[in-house]
Amino acid sequence: IVMVEGTAELRWNRLGTKAQDFYNWPDESLEKMDSTLPVQQYIQQNVRADCSNIDKILEPPEGQDEKSVWKYEYLKQFCLERNEPDVKLLSE
Repeated sequence: IVMVEGTAELRWNRLGTKAQDFYNWPDESLEKMDSTLPVQQYIQQNVRADCSNIDKILEPPEGQDEKSVWKYEYLKQFCLERNEPDVKLLSE
């Protein structure tokens, strides 16, 4: 839950949410992300914003140590994205 101007902004998709309404909330900077995995959340936010903008997706945010957490979280996200086609191919 994120507080926006005194109101609670819920950042999850409720049951029955239509596909076009998924993740329909404003982007956040890494510093303002209130979660246990802010780097993963930041990477996913950039992918959802424009999956063709590779430079933006690969660029770590200012102040983020590129050699440890950033590379680990990016590799983890790559594996998550790579799993989807593999699962779909299992029935073949």
